[in-house]
Formats: sequence, C-alpha cells, structure tokens
Amino acid sequence: MIMMIMPPLVSRLILLPCCLLSLFLAGAANADGQKIDSLRRAAYTNPEGSHQSLSAWEDILRLDPRSLEAHVMLGWTLMSTPPHVERGIRLLEDSFDPDKVQPVIDTSLPQTYMIAATIGRYRNEKREYGLARKFTQMALEMSARHGTNNSPSGDVCIQMQLGSTFDYIPESTEAATDAIDSLMAHSKQLLRSTEGNSNLNNWSVNDDVVSTFPGGAPDPYV
Repeated sequence: MIMMIMPPLVSRLILLPCCLLSLFLAGAANADGQKIDSLRRAAYTNPEGSHQSLSAWEDILRLDPRSLEAHVMLGWTLMSTPPHVERGIRLLEDSFDPDKVQPVIDTSLPQTYMIAATIGRYRNEKREYGLARKFTQMALEMSARHGTNNSPSGDVCIQMQLGSTFDYIPESTEAATDAIDSLMAHSKQLLRSTEGNSNLNNWSVNDDVVSTFPGGAPDPYV
C-alpha cells in the first residue's frame, strides 16, 4: 500500500522544482568562475612565460575553452616559445573566430593589428598563402588606424607584403585566381601611392632606415 502511494525514486526526482536544478548549475558555474579568477591572479602575478603563468593559462583554457583572454595570453607567449610556436599561432588565429572564442578579439586595439600582422608573416614564411593573405589583409585594414604612416590605404610595409605574396603551388584554380588578384590589386595600390609624385614624398619608407636592413643597402654593382 505504501509503495502505491509513494512515487518511485526516479519520479520523485523528476518532480523536483526546476529552480533547484538551476541553482545547482549556477553553483557549479560560480565555483568555476572563482577558480578561474584565482588562476588569472596566478597567471598575472608570476613572470610572463614562467611555468606557473603558462600552467595557469592552460588551466583557464581547460575550464573555459572559449576564453578570449586565455587564447591571446597563452598564444602570444607560446608563439615565441619553440617548439610550441605553431600552437601559439593557432590560438591567436582562433581569437578572431566567433566559433572558437566569445567575444572575439577587438580589432580597434593596436595590439590586434600587431597580432594579425604577425600571424600573416608567419603563415607566409610557412608558405600557407591563403591564411597569410587573410590575416595580412586584416592587418592592412587595421593599419590605417594603427600603422606607422597612418595612410588611408594602410601601412606601406603591409601593402608591400601583400603585393609580393604569391601562391606558387595553389591547391585549386580558385586559390590560384585569388593569389593573382591579390598580388595585382596590392601592387597597383603601391604604384598609385607614388603616382604623380617624382620626389616620392608620400613614400613612407625611410631610405636611411632601409639601408640598415640585411639586403637593403644599395648594391655597388648596379
């Protein structure tokens, strides 16, 4: 008789108010939030690049895989820490992807311009030209605000990189077309920036500075 009156255990659990389940989940999330706050303090208190700092960012990323802060801070450090360079670059790339982080990185910040330019240069050196153009183009668009010459068309050095980046072994016909179109468009933009100015006054590259670069000095045989 008692068994008929008392609902089974599973039924009783189902009858628990939904608010209790919400409180349980909120408590778990709050506990994770407190742990993340503690880890953030450890990450910033310890020297940048130290084992303690890196471990803290790794733990934050495990607790919150979509943490923009962890992606950027860990990625920037690993990018200059062989043999973890590739992973660092990928974390930085993911910081631009809304499917990977929330929120995405703020493109109004000058640091973001530097990150995009660094990714583009790295991918170009790895001959991954599609990714190289993608992030270098981002850097060019941001450089109008954050670049050294503040040109409306973007930083000349970034423009030169895009104007000389070519995919010699494209993966498809479309990739080959994109490579050619990008090369031509940015080469023309470079030429337009000096058109009608015989003194090249708007050419932002300082020849004295360039001459100090390896291969940048005038060739005495030419």
